[in-house]
Amino acid sequence: MSKTKAQGLSLRTIVLVVLLLVVLIVLITIFTRQTGSGVDALNDCENKGYECLTPEECQQGQGTLMPFLECKTDNTKHQCCNLIGANEK
Repeated sequence: MSKTKAQGLSLRTIVLVVLLLVVLIVLITIFTRQTGSGVDALNDCENKGYECLTPEECQQGQGTLMPFLECKTDNTKHQCCNLIGANEK
């Protein structure tokens, strides 16, 4: 009888470990997806309060180009422009 108890304990341990791994994978997947969308929002030009303009329009408005922020427009010539405080110069 001692063999069946040892096998039962071993089988329970394996099942528990497999279940914990599945839960861990699900949690990592959920966290990664939510973090990815948060990073996109942080790198978005409009979310920072800036405008997507052509470099010429940005210079005319005495703004500063922010090349590290992304513009979510169809126009590939648009870049992120910081016009905040431009009129105060």
